[in-house]
Amino acid sequence: MATTQEINDFKATLMWQQTNIGNTIVNILAITGRDGNEELLTKFKLINIYSNIIIDFFSQTPYNQYNFFTIEEIYEVIQRFNHLCNTNYNIEL
Repeated sequence: MATTQEINDFKATLMWQQTNIGNTIVNILAITGRDGNEELLTKFKLINIYSNIIIDFFSQTPYNQYNFFTIEEIYEVIQRFNHLCNTNYNIEL
């Protein structure tokens, strides 16, 4: 089971990555406009959704009980987040 510090570090890393990708996408859209960039907008929305799911999961105490998502499902959400962001963030749960 992950420690509180590991969980906080992991959440901070995810939020930083979400902000970084979001800023990049917003800059691209500012230059090129929305037309033809639906894929980027969808990617941005999915990153936000996945990030919120992960952060909400770890907001429960203890996170491995009384949670809507199972640990296996959260691992899948983390992998989907990683795929969209081209990252490899993981945490031992």
